[in-house]
Amino acid sequence: YADEPPYVMRQADNAEAKRRIARTAAALVGPNEAIGIDVGTTTQEMARQLVTARNLRVFTSSLRVAMALANSKVSVYTP
Repeated sequence: YADEPPYVMRQADNAEAKRRIARTAAALVGPNEAIGIDVGTTTQEMARQLVTARNLRVFTSSLRVAMALANSKVSVYTP
């Protein structure tokens, strides 16, 4: 992990592509679903796209994903 750039730098790299991927992935999620979201900058962006989702349950080990969904009506489950 020592060679990996800091999170903020990875978040800025290809930011527009990550937003497009996140929007596309979020559009595949329907109401009343349960999904798992992994750790990462693109998945954090996806979580931001899901804040208006209805009756969604998200399972994640990412605190950043959980925080992105904290003030929404999405139910978030972390280990």
